[in-house]
Amino acid sequence: MKYFLSIRPTMGIFAVLLSYVSFNLINQEWSGYAYLIYAIAFVGISATMVWNDYQDREIDKAKSKAVASNQPIFFFRYALIIWLILIILNFNLLFYGLKPFVFSMILTALGFYYNKTKKIFLLPTFAVSLFCALLVFFPLTHHASISTVWQFQKLSTFVFVFIFIREIVKDLIDELIDVGYKKTIPLKLGTRTAIRIVAILLILLNIAFVYTIVQTQLFGLKQYFIGFGLIGFVLAFIKVLMYKYKNCKLLMDVSGVCALLSFSLL
Repeated sequence: MKYFLSIRPTMGIFAVLLSYVSFNLINQEWSGYAYLIYAIAFVGISATMVWNDYQDREIDKAKSKAVASNQPIFFFRYALIIWLILIILNFNLLFYGLKPFVFSMILTALGFYYNKTKKIFLLPTFAVSLFCALLVFFPLTHHASISTVWQFQKLSTFVFVFIFIREIVKDLIDELIDVGYKKTIPLKLGTRTAIRIVAILLILLNIAFVYTIVQTQLFGLKQYFIGFGLIGFVLAFIKVLMYKYKNCKLLMDVSGVCALLSFSLL
């Protein structure tokens, strides 16, 4: 079970949902190409997380995560198998053209070298946010549609800001453990500054939700997803001001899913 949890299945499911929403924008969510991207999104997140755990196996002992450190050789082989699966899936993209393959390999490289960015201020947070934001554009590598580019840009911007906030909250949770290892926003700029940044960005997300409700005149199920997302982000805002970072992260995760589902229904 611990090996299964090391692939972060919930994050993989989020990546699949994000990919589904992006394909839904051009009504291609059930195409063969979309299914392949869903698999790549899930396995890509899994490979990145497992490889990161292997690289951080000594540091993670302080977080009570000793799976990689207990059996480092076996865990390395486990990570290698997942990476090989990802590479095989990437090569299958060549059936759909060179552009999807190159785009996916760039994201694969970004995931592989993510761990090397951790001692550079802001780069890890930016890299994770960019990785998730770029997932949105997979449909355009095969189904080019200039008329819908603005929709992808809007979704990508939301994802980037959402993940950026979530990464800062994670850094707040791990602030004491990360001393001397990472150069995070809480460690470099201070806890209060990090909280202010999260609070400001959450306010901007809430404004975006209200704007979406007013502009699209949502009704029925769409309105419920937008409403739950809005309430969740407001509560996350309150929790981060109360220094309850884990509660804030949980609320953000739930609100993020509601937001993506609302995007698919717009």
